[in-house]
Amino acid sequence: MALEETTLGARVDRMHDNARGLLEEAQGTVQGLVDAADLPGRVQRHPYGMLAAALGVGYVLGGGLFTPLTRRMLRLGLRLAALPLVKDELLGLAEAAMNT
Repeated sequence: MALEETTLGARVDRMHDNARGLLEEAQGTVQGLVDAADLPGRVQRHPYGMLAAALGVGYVLGGGLFTPLTRRMLRLGLRLAALPLVKDELLGLAEAAMNT
């Protein structure tokens, strides 16, 4: 019975050590990414841009990419992006009609 408890205790200790090592490695990786991307500096230089980026990443990771709202926003964005092109074409046609 004592052998089983010792073995179980040793396993728990090993699991604890492995978990601690994994946590330290993950923290080191995250800190490396933060340092490489210079996140604090970017937030200081462009706070609103970083806030928008965080919202966008959260929206995508939260599963909002393939929703009806996203489809509507993309459709509206494409229409607004095409508006100057259509306006220029219409003005060109109107000028051509006035000159003839």
